[in-house]
Parts: sequence; C-alpha cells; structure tokens
Amino acid sequence: MANICNNEFYLTSSDFANIKYAKEWFENSDLDCYTEIIDDDCIEVNFSSKWTFPDELMQKFVDGIPNKEDIYIRIRFGKGGQPANNKSSTIRHPNFIKE
Repeated sequence: MANICNNEFYLTSSDFANIKYAKEWFENSDLDCYTEIIDDDCIEVNFSSKWTFPDELMQKFVDGIPNKEDIYIRIRFGKGGQPANNKSSTIRHPNFIKE
C-alpha cells in the first residue's frame, strides 16, 4: 500500500509569466493535481505524491521559473493522508519555502 503525501502549493508574483509557468508546469507534469489562478498574481495547486515529498521534481520546477527575483512560494505537505500542514522542511532556494 502506497503512503500518499498531500501537498498544497502556493506561489505569488507580480510577474504573470511566473504564474503562467507554474500553471503550465503542473498541468503538464505527471502529478495528480488541481490548479487555480487567484487574481493575476497568485496560483494555488493541490497535488499528491507517493511515499515522500518530490524534492527533486520541485527543484526542477524552481530552476525553470522565468523571474526568480519576483516570487514567493510556500508548500505545505502531509504524509499518509494527514492534513497538509503536519510536517516542515526547506529546499535550498532563497524564494522557496516548504512547510
């Protein structure tokens, strides 16, 4: 039986190219996800992953962001069907926070 992680991704940016990139990246990924653009400066994505949080995949996402100087990213994740705020961690990018 797979241990499923529940992930809540939030990105805000005044550069719409970052929002558009995030929406297209998630929708074209292999992740089972739901994306929603809120206003023109924010996107929320809910996605699941098996076993653990996909750090390497998220680093590839961050590496492709068009304007890294104008982003704030937060990801909450939970393991094993728990709510997506029960664990904290950080990936090494100055504008990327994973909770």
